[in-house]
Amino acid sequence: MKERRKGLLWEMALILLTVAACLYSTGAGNIFGAKVDWSSQHSVFPEYFRQQFYRTGQFFPEFALNIGGGQNIYNFSYYGLFSPVFLIGYLLPNVKMSDYMMVASIVCLAAAVIILYRWLKSREFTAAVSGMTALMFLFAGPMIYQSSHQIMFVNYMPFLCLTFLGIDRYFEQKKSGLLIGGTFLMIMTSFYFSIGGILALGLYGIYRYARTKERAEEMITVKGFLGDGLRFARRILTAIMLAGVLLVPTAMALLGRSGSKGKKTDIWQLLTPQINLEKFLYGAYGPGLSCLMLIILLTGLFYKKAYEKILSLGCLVVLTVPFFSYLLNGALYIRPKSLIPFLPLLCYLTAKYLEKLKNQKIARIWMLLPCLAIIIYIYLKKDDVKSEVLWKLLLLDAVITLLICVAQAYSAWIRKYLTVAVLGPVILSLIVTGSYSWEKSGNLESRKAYEEDTSRSIGKAVDKAITSDSGFYRVEQVGNEEENAENLNRVWNSEQYITSLYSSSYNADYQNFRKNDFQVEQPYRNFLMQSVSQNPVFRQLMGVKYLISSQNIPGYEKKWMTGGGDVYCNENAAPIAYETDQTMSEAEYDRLDFPYNQLVFTRYAVTKDGTVSAGQVKEKLAEDIEKCDFRIPEKNNGISLVVPTENGYQVKMKKQQEFEVAVPEQEEKDGVLFVQFRIENKKPKEDIEISLEGERNKLSSIQHVYYNRNTVFTYAVGLEKGQKTVRLSLGKGEYTIKDMSAYSGVLNEDTGLYQSVFRVDKEQTKGNLIQGRIKSQKDGMFITSIPFDKGFEMTIDGVKVKCEKVNKAFLGFHLEAGKHKIRILYHAPGVTAGKILTGLGVLIVIAGAVRKKKMRGVNL
Repeated sequence: MKERRKGLLWEMALILLTVAACLYSTGAGNIFGAKVDWSSQHSVFPEYFRQQFYRTGQFFPEFALNIGGGQNIYNFSYYGLFSPVFLIGYLLPNVKMSDYMMVASIVCLAAAVIILYRWLKSREFTAAVSGMTALMFLFAGPMIYQSSHQIMFVNYMPFLCLTFLGIDRYFEQKKSGLLIGGTFLMIMTSFYFSIGGILALGLYGIYRYARTKERAEEMITVKGFLGDGLRFARRILTAIMLAGVLLVPTAMALLGRSGSKGKKTDIWQLLTPQINLEKFLYGAYGPGLSCLMLIILLTGLFYKKAYEKILSLGCLVVLTVPFFSYLLNGALYIRPKSLIPFLPLLCYLTAKYLEKLKNQKIARIWMLLPCLAIIIYIYLKKDDVKSEVLWKLLLLDAVITLLICVAQAYSAWIRKYLTVAVLGPVILSLIVTGSYSWEKSGNLESRKAYEEDTSRSIGKAVDKAITSDSGFYRVEQVGNEEENAENLNRVWNSEQYITSLYSSSYNADYQNFRKNDFQVEQPYRNFLMQSVSQNPVFRQLMGVKYLISSQNIPGYEKKWMTGGGDVYCNENAAPIAYETDQTMSEAEYDRLDFPYNQLVFTRYAVTKDGTVSAGQVKEKLAEDIEKCDFRIPEKNNGISLVVPTENGYQVKMKKQQEFEVAVPEQEEKDGVLFVQFRIENKKPKEDIEISLEGERNKLSSIQHVYYNRNTVFTYAVGLEKGQKTVRLSLGKGEYTIKDMSAYSGVLNEDTGLYQSVFRVDKEQTKGNLIQGRIKSQKDGMFITSIPFDKGFEMTIDGVKVKCEKVNKAFLGFHLEAGKHKIRILYHAPGVTAGKILTGLGVLIVIAGAVRKKKMRGVNL
């Protein structure tokens, strides 16, 4: 009873400490959520998934028409498409999903800590050892930090810890329900990190198997090991099959992620053990424990039991050989984030180490040598650690561990309080470094900014734009770069469609069109962030008819003033779908240079076979555009250096500075200024940013993991009638601007391109279905601004037709003159196979349960 009460007190304390630590980490005036990734991905995608469910009633959606022009929804499954944590939020329609997720993240963290504690207790560790180790787990680098940043890094932890309990139950009681169920829930919560989780479970499974055999005094044979291993693996495979409805279509979607390939990695680099102290220890993007972890792993190599050595060796190899990190990151890069699932296993090894240390089951020589080895290693690697404070903390941590190990060998009093003596300094150092990381990052979202970003008044402005128009157009929010970043994936209404996207997986054709064909501006250092564009030609092409903004936008007329921002309208925007016979071929399009490669989309659709040449297009567009001078004022004042060269400008800026550049006056109506130049970064390890009239381009550091390769800065900015100058902001850095070209002109309002407009049926158009009617005046091409994908199935008046790629990246098909009913249906590749695999998994589970029930009946 006393032990039970002590356990209950520990659990209550752990829960209170978890909640208190999470609330304390937010600081004054902030929320438990971060800027950019949390606000633009991890909180908005679940909200969108919920919107889809409410709109369609489909539990297994296939298409996301609202985001990124329209994409396979499994491009976004990483963000918790079928996460059991998020699905609970579907039951709370009146609660903002972002509010729900803050609470859910804290609950998940507390649940993980408690389950880890119970798992350690079940392994016969004392309440003190289990409790202190659980505290170490709580304060490990990624746990609290990522619970409010990139939550997919850690929100699977309750299910992973539960599965470790399931493995014990499997070997001790021959029951596999918890093993299968925990693995399945872990995969559904975060398939990406479940791969590392399954590897950790496999290592622990081998350890538990060997230990069980030893206790039963049974010999381990190759045949027996393989047979028992296959039976264990079958349980894991069953869980994977159950998750087939998520895994198969996700795998198919990831095959198209051509733009996110990592750097080429040398094979010897992959196979040579490495420990980056700064990233591997304490940090939020790795296991995040102290150097005690390394000491424990090295010490474990000298334990008496072979299976204990294997567990330590397995963890050491996986954590230090880059090949495993590379493999677990999908062969994209070598980053320790994929090793976070090993954290519970490392905590188990810590508890085991404390138990052996207290019972003096570690020979003194093997207790001291690992400590000395790590101290020497930290000292030798001090130049690799950028932070001198962190290096000193690591060294102090290792020295304290050494001193405690020496002292406990001679002091019964220290052995009595060994757990606190060893883990107390570790936990304190984790708290200190964690607090430092939070303060240094400055990523937390302020409550004021959060309330403004998620204010329903913005949603009402979007609703007003949508309900006022029966057509098929897009509505986007426009603010400063920080606001745009947070709204990259945000949609307020299931009938709102946007062009922006921020996802680690995406439609490759659309990404390539934006970056290489059309050359949309790139305002962010991360190439995955496909921003809402300020380019008026791109907006027209993509059917962005309405903008919600607090500032005047050239080319758009203010329609309404609302509490969530003014609603601006451009009546000349293209419909999302229309029919035309004004076409040019892809081959001819590829001959066009800037800015004709953009302006052509205001007069012609680009198809496989076209009717006009590149020369004819240039001649036609000459009516609307002319070359002009764009001269940056010279400056040399000690802070800013701008010197003309033969082919551009030499720039050296100590800080960002704004210049005023003369442009041809727009005499009759609003116009457009096109500017393009190449950037040569003299300090490639630093970012460069240049803005023109608020439209920003950025070249990221070559060291950035998502290096954007944006070496050609392209701008198309709207000019108001009578405007004679533009604002050019040159960012900090040392670089060369060369091969500059500039054009000024207007967007012709009546080009005859949109000859027949597609009238969408708003009631039927939802989920993976787009349906409507069109009255085509002549034979031509049905053109959309929905990114092309092989999963589309089109019918005209009930007859299936072949789709083709138009405008270099979008969906289209041939259409004959007359009235037609158009039906566009999207089937995500792999969905059917995934459902079949899940069904087979369910049958296997049912068959197993029936078989066990029969066996129990026979035994009775």
